[in-house]
Amino acid sequence: MGSVIRGISPFIRLPVRKPTTRSLQCQCLRSFTASSVQLSGHNKWSKIKHEKGAADKKRSQLHGSIAKLLTLYSKLYGSDPQFNPLLVRTVVEAKKSGMAKDKIESAVARGQGRSTTGQQLKKFTFEAIFPPDIAVIVEAEGESTARLVQDLNLIAKKAKAKPAASKFFFKRMGRAIFEPPEKKDERYFEKALDLAVDAGAEEIDEDAAGNLVVWSDPELINKICETVGLKVLSADIVWTPEEETKSKLNSSSKDLQNLIELLAALREYPDVLGIYANVSRGAMTDEEWAAVVENLDN
Repeated sequence: MGSVIRGISPFIRLPVRKPTTRSLQCQCLRSFTASSVQLSGHNKWSKIKHEKGAADKKRSQLHGSIAKLLTLYSKLYGSDPQFNPLLVRTVVEAKKSGMAKDKIESAVARGQGRSTTGQQLKKFTFEAIFPPDIAVIVEAEGESTARLVQDLNLIAKKAKAKPAASKFFFKRMGRAIFEPPEKKDERYFEKALDLAVDAGAEEIDEDAAGNLVVWSDPELINKICETVGLKVLSADIVWTPEEETKSKLNSSSKDLQNLIELLAALREYPDVLGIYANVSRGAMTDEEWAAVVENLDN
């Protein structure tokens, strides 16, 4: 009897192999589940990365605006905080926004025409032509003009722009932007306008935010800032493109993305003070045009 049982025992044990099939089925299910989780995680990271990039860009733009104010108030009213309350308030604002201490000190020192090490800063104007025929001017200021030339040439080359004379596409103007009084007193406002005209203002506009924009001869802009009696938001000597020389760019052009990247790279360069181009809007979306003008100082 025992030999009979031993003879049929292999057939009795055959059903035991079934769990192996279930194990394979489970492994197959787990592989599909793992793939789904990986895709979900990838999408989540892409979203986080996009949001972080947008936040970093916004913070960089804010710090750039604050740095310009620090330089302006240092230039107009001196770097001594005891005699410059506007500078003090702007430094406080810079710290609250998370702006690095060395960036604050650099912006204040720039207003005095020097670096944080005390070296005199040298001004440099970089000119280029971007395809097909967009003129670009970059105003920069640094300790070494040789380094500025080398770095700006490299940035231009990457975007397929060529160094070339382009100043004749523009005219040089002084531009000051003033914050209107909190309570709009018409008589006070009219007086400010009269003072601006008497000081040499050639044109007076209002921007989208309701600020007063005054245009003048470059040599008179500081005098206007000291005369008008309103808070100065910015004061620059700028290059404004001549209307008849403006060059249209369309979204269908392969050059649009290159131009956007060029302007963004120039804006990121720490020694760049101003970027100007004679580009005008062709057939493109609001988002595409916004990506162009956000890095221009026209």
